[in-house]
Amino acid sequence: MPLPAPPSPELSPPAGQPVSPTPPSPPTYASPPSTTPPSTGLPPPTAEPPSPIRSSPQFPQVLILQPPPPPSPPKPSQTPSLPPSPPTSPPILTAPPSPLASSVPPSPPAPPLPPSAIPVAATRLDVEDMPAFGAKGRTRRLVWANDPDFKIQNRANSPLQLVDRNKTACPSACRGCRFAWKATNNSRSVAVFFKDPFLLSRISIVQTRNTGVIRVQTIKWTYPPQGLSTEKFIGRTIYDVPSDPTKCKATLNITNVTDAEAGLDLPVPADPIYNQANLPADLQDKVVGGVVITVFRYPLTGTAPRPNSGKNYGPFIEHLTFKGAVVYPQDTSIYQAYVASNTTSS
Repeated sequence: MPLPAPPSPELSPPAGQPVSPTPPSPPTYASPPSTTPPSTGLPPPTAEPPSPIRSSPQFPQVLILQPPPPPSPPKPSQTPSLPPSPPTSPPILTAPPSPLASSVPPSPPAPPLPPSAIPVAATRLDVEDMPAFGAKGRTRRLVWANDPDFKIQNRANSPLQLVDRNKTACPSACRGCRFAWKATNNSRSVAVFFKDPFLLSRISIVQTRNTGVIRVQTIKWTYPPQGLSTEKFIGRTIYDVPSDPTKCKATLNITNVTDAEAGLDLPVPADPIYNQANLPADLQDKVVGGVVITVFRYPLTGTAPRPNSGKNYGPFIEHLTFKGAVVYPQDTSIYQAYVASNTTSS
């Protein structure tokens, strides 16, 4: 009996181990430990400190079998290495279509309208007190009075105020007005355009606050209208004075253009070969596509007794209307409100 007692404490696990209830089993194996435990049974458990359960020699073999499952995941890790190759191929397939799609839009150019396809609603239409039909807008070089976005393109004191058919009238007092075009130190000229070829007979200008119109020049007709008023497109100078003699709210009528000079005495053939893009030779020299009006503005640093041209000096042009004849118009409805009483229409 004294012999089996010593081996039992050596086989018992630490108190902290969860398998403490197993110690009762050693008494059954009391006889074998006397011969074998010191030689073989005890050293193997000491060689495995990481394994928490060493109470029974049977379970360590099972616990040793559990660690191998972790090594088994490396095998699946090799399998994911194979899938990466397929995903790389789809991006390569999607890449080629994108350049093809980007190259498609630029290819189709807008075909120009042939001259024979330009509509002609009439050969000649006499008008008076008619505003021009187009001017520079907020984001576009040329905006027509009947464009859907006209209100968006128009703004206070812009050139489109001179072609707005529905704008509010300025006050009767001689002062600045947001519904008039205002000259600035960086903008002393304003250009307006006709939608159809125009034979110009008279220009009427009304200014409010600080009059200053000193020059009026015509713009050559081009089809389609370009909205350009550079030197290349400037025609004749029909009014040029050193200073503006008119008063605020008075009408400046420029009528020094005779009917012969304006081309109003020329016939307008009804031959179907003629239209806005193919005018008779004599009319090509007479029709205009618009006018440029230049005003005089004192320098920002004026000297007495002249005040300097401050921010609100202007001059301001409130109204700009024309008398003459439209030739080969595409749409006569836009001129009905301005048809002269003695008009010539065909």
